[in-house]
Amino acid sequence: LAEFTRQVPGMAMHTVGSYSLGEYLISLDYLDDQKELYEGLIKVHGMDLQIAPEIINQISIGTTGILITRFKSGDFSKHETPYLGDYRHSTEALFNPDAVAVVAADVEKLIEHGLIHEWAAESFDCWVVNTETGQISITGWHALRRASTADELAEFRDSINQMLERKAIV
Repeated sequence: LAEFTRQVPGMAMHTVGSYSLGEYLISLDYLDDQKELYEGLIKVHGMDLQIAPEIINQISIGTTGILITRFKSGDFSKHETPYLGDYRHSTEALFNPDAVAVVAADVEKLIEHGLIHEWAAESFDCWVVNTETGQISITGWHALRRASTADELAEFRDSINQMLERKAIV
């Protein structure tokens, strides 16, 4: 695959085992390891979340899975993680108000379905921002799970809102 990616114009390695091409992310992993990510994305399919990538295809080759997703926030090579400190693919740019509103609306859709994304509520590690458009996407959908209580849903909302406030343009 490494040889293949060198021959495809515009394709770049994103992380070990994942490659970006425009708004597409191609992830390779063992099927067993990829299963939770696939299932998380299936759970949010149909919710019209702007922060979640959509599944284009999943291909199985032996014990290896190839998952192709499309990020609605645009060219994935233009995405950076909104860390507050220094990191290879990080940006200290603040979130624009439109992007904040989209994340807040999508979080409400998750809550309406009784779902929380544990990692998104804990740190910016799985947040990515398109540096050209300001749109925000969330990765790591294998961390999606059903909330066990209404209080847990409220805590998820509060945590996301606090994170948005830390990085929002005011």
